[in-house]
Amino acid sequence: MAIWSTKAFWPLIPLDPRPEIMPRLLEAMPREGSLLAHNAPFELARLGEFCLVLPEFRRWKSNVGPRVIDLPLPFRGFAVLSSPSAIIGRD
Repeated sequence: MAIWSTKAFWPLIPLDPRPEIMPRLLEAMPREGSLLAHNAPFELARLGEFCLVLPEFRRWKSNVGPRVIDLPLPFRGFAVLSSPSAIIGRD
């Protein structure tokens, strides 16, 4: 008859790293100007989830949200050029 056993391995970092991450994020981000994100809706949703756990950052998030620009947005409407001659206008 086999005897089964299990062991739990707890991470070496705190169980919830958000209380440590948020102050560092505030310090790292500029207070003015646009903030580019590759997938802005996703990033803003994650910040919203952080603020559910850390409500003291809600005001900060509400100020940051309007400054976040989805990275593809500034490049919409540009045509993809297929050859160097198209760039300089020669055929």
